[in-house]
Amino acid sequence: MKSVTSSSAKNRFLRELRLVLVGSPISIERRDSDWAFVFADNVVMGVGTLWRLVASACVCVTSEDDNHQFGLSAPLNAAAKANNLLSGKTVQSIEVDFSTGDLRLQIEGPLTLEIVTTSSGYESWQIWRAGNLLAVGASGGLA
Repeated sequence: MKSVTSSSAKNRFLRELRLVLVGSPISIERRDSDWAFVFADNVVMGVGTLWRLVASACVCVTSEDDNHQFGLSAPLNAAAKANNLLSGKTVQSIEVDFSTGDLRLQIEGPLTLEIVTTSSGYESWQIWRAGNLLAVGASGGLA
């Protein structure tokens, strides 16, 4: 996969991501070693880095919260909490930081799902459509 570097390539890339994701519902699943963000039309984003769901007044839940007790009666299930907040809502817009690979999805609500790159060497996320790799995000850009 070729790295996205020129301004016109970045615009094409972002346009393609918007076509695939905007208007889609989203749900989150915990997998063995990462997280799966499931969209409509057989689109899945694998996330191996920090993600967080933010409302206008607070951070609602993050991947780091998963399985922590926080004084609750049971450990927190981050996917269940996020899915409760995301239920019935769709992606409204997408922003990509082309220098870091960070991804921000505006969700109805208003909610924001942020995928934060936490490594200078590893991929942070990958988007697959019908089993075919569509995009990869990492520090220093996208491919």
